[in-house]
Amino acid sequence: MGKLSTPKKARSIKRVLVSILYHDLGIDLIKLLDKIKINKNDDLLIIFDNINDYSLNQLLKKKYKNIKLFFGSRKVKKVPYYRNIALKKAIPNYEILLFLDSDVLPCKNIVERHYNNHKKYKEIPLIAGSVKPSFLVNQKTFWEKIDGCMSWFCSLEPKKNMIVNYPYHLATANIGMKVKFISENKIKFDNNLITGEDVDLCNKIRNLKKDIMITKNMWVIHQDRKKLNSFLEHQKNWGKHHYHLRYKNNILFKKKYYLFYPLFFFFYPLLAPLISLAATYYNMKALIKFKPNLINLSIIIYLIYVYKSFYTYIELFIDLKSQKFKI
Repeated sequence: MGKLSTPKKARSIKRVLVSILYHDLGIDLIKLLDKIKINKNDDLLIIFDNINDYSLNQLLKKKYKNIKLFFGSRKVKKVPYYRNIALKKAIPNYEILLFLDSDVLPCKNIVERHYNNHKKYKEIPLIAGSVKPSFLVNQKTFWEKIDGCMSWFCSLEPKKNMIVNYPYHLATANIGMKVKFISENKIKFDNNLITGEDVDLCNKIRNLKKDIMITKNMWVIHQDRKKLNSFLEHQKNWGKHHYHLRYKNNILFKKKYYLFYPLFFFFYPLLAPLISLAATYYNMKALIKFKPNLINLSIIIYLIYVYKSFYTYIELFIDLKSQKFKI
């Protein structure tokens, strides 16, 4: 008589993994974590980017039960790498992976709101809450206002839950994703990017003919850059990632770099003023819809887009040098 086989115990799937990338000891991490209320079936994942503070680590382990710590080094790793670390830890152990920036303050019950929206909108793999620029709460400098207007125009609080269409995207400062969908479609963040991994993620979801959504009453307040030099550095890096996301990795030129390099070299400088104008239009369209008096920022925002386009073009030569290729 054969032995009866006992069924294997099904893997217990937890609800939400909240991933926070911590990169600056000047940010009050405890203040953020105290505002995040998690269920007993949720976990916190703190990814330290080139930071290792022993006393902080001990305090976190003592104060919070459901917490995991990961230590990395920005010297060799970039933000998308750390996003992928969170993905690896979420698959297949959680239903939802929620990314929050470390320099935000969230609304009440933000984890529960994300989870409930994912249950409500079962066919939408990527759902974000809004990002409220800090100048709307307590503006300290002019550049803080410009940084907020250019960073979060895609993520302003909507009047109702809505599908986000191209060319707008969702921000990883406050975004949740269905882990099963991400796993089944083998979606990863692009480790070659310095910034702009959220744009790349949204493009990958749309290429699979799926919608992305922003919902109301699920906001975070983001502390934006207040100094001109840090603002311009951020815009420069944005310009660099535009080269890869919008142009080199465009489906029109995929594996056709013999066409891309000369076309970009000759035509981008001619088209850059018009491209900057189009970017300003979409930026201002969202801002004016949210707050009409922001129209007075149009000229300065256009000039910043022109500044950004310069670094988009410079990135071509950095790319060519890395490829040891000459036009």
